[in-house]
Amino acid sequence: MNDSLLDNSSLREKISNLFVGGIVTQIVYVAAKLGIPDLLASAPMTAEEIAAKTGAHPPTLVGILRALVALEVLGEMPDRRFALKPIGEFLRSNPGWRTQAILLGEEYFRAAGDLLHTALTGEPAFDHIFGMGFYEYFTRNEAAASRFNEVMTMTAPLRYSDVTAAFDFSRAKKLVDIGGGHGAMTSIVLRANSGLRAVLFDSPPVVEGARRRIEVEGLGARCEFVGGDFFKSVPAGGDAYLLSSVMVNWDDERALAILRNCRAAMTVGADLVIAEYAMLEGRNYATSTYVAAVAALAIQGSHARSQADYDTLLAKAGFRIEKITPLLYEPYVLLHARPV
Repeated sequence: MNDSLLDNSSLREKISNLFVGGIVTQIVYVAAKLGIPDLLASAPMTAEEIAAKTGAHPPTLVGILRALVALEVLGEMPDRRFALKPIGEFLRSNPGWRTQAILLGEEYFRAAGDLLHTALTGEPAFDHIFGMGFYEYFTRNEAAASRFNEVMTMTAPLRYSDVTAAFDFSRAKKLVDIGGGHGAMTSIVLRANSGLRAVLFDSPPVVEGARRRIEVEGLGARCEFVGGDFFKSVPAGGDAYLLSSVMVNWDDERALAILRNCRAAMTVGADLVIAEYAMLEGRNYATSTYVAAVAALAIQGSHARSQADYDTLLAKAGFRIEKITPLLYEPYVLLHARPV
């Protein structure tokens, strides 16, 4: 090894940070799982006080708390009490990022730990670790499914903040949201377009969760809830069909099946709107975006498609892309397509 590399403190720090990334994830997960940010929201506490309330091992907890201080999640006061810092506020139960930290630290972390399997086979490590696919796992694990749906709902306003500016939904009378989950995207579009009605389509158990959420928001009268399987068919009669964070979760064969079912349900004048994770050529993305794309491949078998990929996929399904608009939350884009 070049001795000058060992003498370069900046490079040593960078490689050290790369090495400990997985441990950082687990430290943040432990803090969230034990509810430490929630405990500290009202007042600072000593390590002993936190340990007493969480059941943690006091001497070990001190080391974890000081690591959280180094990560700027917590601060340590002169009297040895620990206090919440602004980053730590994200890990509270409200606004809800605690749920995401737990999801990342449990199922996602286990799958990402077997990334080598994905690299060697091209198959999701999640399937290899858990013995079933991502969505099948959530149908069998209610607590994990609840966390996943909460995270998707919570982050939707961030991911899709400018979707209604990127496409004019007011020209449609009936929107069909395919794979709409618990209805976060449906709600965003309905609130922005008072004359619009919607059909939220997803698997029957998911649809029931969506019904409860959308009714609480006061939008239930403008939304129909339909359970089914988008690999078999989707509801007909919409003026606009919406797919948000759906295509990325499936390989080309299954993504094509969904698109062809949409095409079969659509009239020639209907619009297809896809709000999706895409890596456009010629754009530089944040480091976290590239890392997240690899993680998504290992966990969900997700594919961060390019514009050329979407051109090919949509053409095979009987669509032509009218416009692609990059959204504020990278690397999401809005694709507007029409049947041909």
